[in-house]
Amino acid sequence: MRVSNPRRLIDKLDDETLQKFQGRFGEIERFLEAGDTFRFTCDRSGKCCKDRVDNPILLSPYDVHRLRTSLSLSSRQFSDRFGQQILGADSQLPIMLLDFEWTGKKHNKCPFLMSYGCKVYEDRPLVCRLYPVGRMVDADMNSYFFLTKTANYCRLGCGKEHTIEQWLEEAEVEPYFEWNDRFNSLYMGMDHEKYRRLQLPYKAALGDILYHTDNFNGKTAGTQPWRPQWCR
Repeated sequence: MRVSNPRRLIDKLDDETLQKFQGRFGEIERFLEAGDTFRFTCDRSGKCCKDRVDNPILLSPYDVHRLRTSLSLSSRQFSDRFGQQILGADSQLPIMLLDFEWTGKKHNKCPFLMSYGCKVYEDRPLVCRLYPVGRMVDADMNSYFFLTKTANYCRLGCGKEHTIEQWLEEAEVEPYFEWNDRFNSLYMGMDHEKYRRLQLPYKAALGDILYHTDNFNGKTAGTQPWRPQWCR
């Protein structure tokens, strides 16, 4: 995985765009160049798996595939039990969020967080694999990486030293990046204005294609088409 020089991205970001990024990824500690190092230790407290109302976990189609396969669920069963489907505010693309369990009026937690740790650790979503690292991709498919601030969660700056390249290799992110980049290429090539004018059922159909690939094989032939939560 090639780590692009972040200066190429930073020079393009105005304050409004940077705020949008930080709203999605959390506050940025610093961008990382190739060979940059950082120290990080997971204290296994599970804090980063709780109280994420303002910073939900976004699931890619590949995340859903890995998770539902690990749990022996169909894509529809997974989305009904663990997914929350919405339309992206800017892109109007179907997006699936991991649906956290509420434990109180102000507190929630990941449904896969158990007393012993993560139930789906081997197939955990990309957001979890990368943490505390985040990734941005530009229109030319260059990858930029950054550290998120973890003051309320784990101990950034303590423990083992990692290069960004070592971190990516140990997290086994290559297949996740490969499939995400395929979707990003598709998105970049869309006529966005024409897509935004589509009626909701057509956008729902795109969500079905992205997140429910097993609907298109013989095992689920004849079943009723899936409809996301925002289309019910």
